[in-house]
Amino acid sequence: MPGVGFRPFVYRTAEALGLSGWVANVNGHVEGEVTGPSGVIEEFASRLRAEASVLARVRRVELARSEGRSARHRGFRVWRSAPSRASAAPREIPPDAAICDACLRELSDPADRRHRYPFINCTDCGPRATIIEDLPYDRVRTTMRRFPLCADCAAEYADPGDRRFHAEPAACPACGPQPAWDELRGEEALRAAVKTVADGGIIALKGLGGYQLVCDAGDPMAVAELRRRKRRPMKPFAVMVPDIEAAARLARISGTERDTLTSPARPVVLLAARPVRGESPIADEVHPGLPRIGLFLPTTGLHRLLLDDLARPLMVTSGNVSDAPISIDDAEARRALSAVTDGFLTHDRPIRARPLPGGDAAVRHPSRTVLGRLLGSEPLGTPRPYPWLTRPFTDRLDPAEVAAVRAMVARDVNCPRASSAGRLFDTVASLLGLVDTVGYEGEAAVLLEAAAGTEHAVPFAHRIVRANGLWVYDPAPTLTDLLVRQSSGEPVPRLASAFHPTLALVTAELFARAVADGAPRTVCLGGGCFVNRRLLTEVRPRLRAQGLRVLVGGQVPVGDGGISYGQAAVAAARLAQER
Repeated sequence: MPGVGFRPFVYRTAEALGLSGWVANVNGHVEGEVTGPSGVIEEFASRLRAEASVLARVRRVELARSEGRSARHRGFRVWRSAPSRASAAPREIPPDAAICDACLRELSDPADRRHRYPFINCTDCGPRATIIEDLPYDRVRTTMRRFPLCADCAAEYADPGDRRFHAEPAACPACGPQPAWDELRGEEALRAAVKTVADGGIIALKGLGGYQLVCDAGDPMAVAELRRRKRRPMKPFAVMVPDIEAAARLARISGTERDTLTSPARPVVLLAARPVRGESPIADEVHPGLPRIGLFLPTTGLHRLLLDDLARPLMVTSGNVSDAPISIDDAEARRALSAVTDGFLTHDRPIRARPLPGGDAAVRHPSRTVLGRLLGSEPLGTPRPYPWLTRPFTDRLDPAEVAAVRAMVARDVNCPRASSAGRLFDTVASLLGLVDTVGYEGEAAVLLEAAAGTEHAVPFAHRIVRANGLWVYDPAPTLTDLLVRQSSGEPVPRLASAFHPTLALVTAELFARAVADGAPRTVCLGGGCFVNRRLLTEVRPRLRAQGLRVLVGGQVPVGDGGISYGQAAVAAARLAQER
């Protein structure tokens, strides 16, 4: 994949070994030719596999004897990439990478010419996917072509020993993009944004891939106002902190979580919040009622400068109102976000839009999901719960709503069947009184996991049946058992806890029967329910105990966020078959 500093790495490796040849980006991949003794070439290939640059992931190195003449010159060169041509080979777009440690040091060094330059980057970090206009990946085919390199940057770009050798987004204050706040530019623009946040305001920040909304994470009034303007009443927000030490003061962090937080992707990581004595640096409104908090580290120099100048955690969320797409274009952002933000901290580097399909298809009323299951569940041989068990639930709902749902179920009008495990989480959360109407997809499941906490409980009754040639889970015994135990006074945390091992046992039994019927012994766990850490830790050991190979999404979201990737994978496979 281009854009990960691989060509400069290949160049330096070949030069160190005294090999001649060339390297170039060709249709989204790195290709080249090398000439020298066979033993040295084998060492060259070994180093490519083992010592690649920070962003590179070398899947394979293929060596083939050249059919034509060998390199016509001594020494090794990085060739300018040829324009894209039609090819059956996959064309890969490199992802953006968060600011690296070396650039962070330069950012804070008063003696460095990029001191406090918000758009600092190098071959190990910076924008990639969001600036590429075409492949192969060279500056002339990115949005950075609008910013000709100054003499100093051009010298670094051409120097094989420099960290910015062939760094396509390379820039500095003299030749690169500049921050803006209305008519202000540079440091004045940044100071205006800092003052707005410090005074309790909300700013729209133009990030790598689109606009973000930012406010003081410790200011309850600012957070509440952002929720009102964004129309996002309950969904937790993420918090940005300057470094891993700041994150560790707010949450407990395992080794794996630390590695994920500091990875080039800089994802939001859900962490167990630390108990706080005295006033918390994070307002309760950021993650209301939840024991975990989403933290992430800054992705760009601009984000880090805001954190340094404000000296406090910042709440950061997508630049949109609920259910609308994230703003990318500057004019569109001002139209869509002018009522949400108190000012815009933007810049003059265009974002190359790469929108992905998908969005919320949320079931907003878990109470209706319960009514559907109680009044019209699929007939799988188990009787519905007795009315005296369901009456406490139906009595707390609007009688008109219950009557309307009862009529719809009786006539089978607007009653689509759902096999989603998520809807079962919704049902249990509503039965336990945790939520009847949700503000975002997955809220009921999040509250159910939070209610379970570290409680341990006996699983509910469950039943696996054969229906239309398939093994399926009949949830009726589970819901009846829940209602019985609820009526006997068992506390909500214990009932919430009991649901998780129940679903894990059901999953394990379904897989056992599927394998006995001839299914493969490799299991892929997918779906938004596996964002639930409690469920995952209950399911995985049970499957491994059966001798099954268990795979869980790592680089692609297990929930709806991975749908577009799956669609692309299916399309690519079908196109490959057609060829």
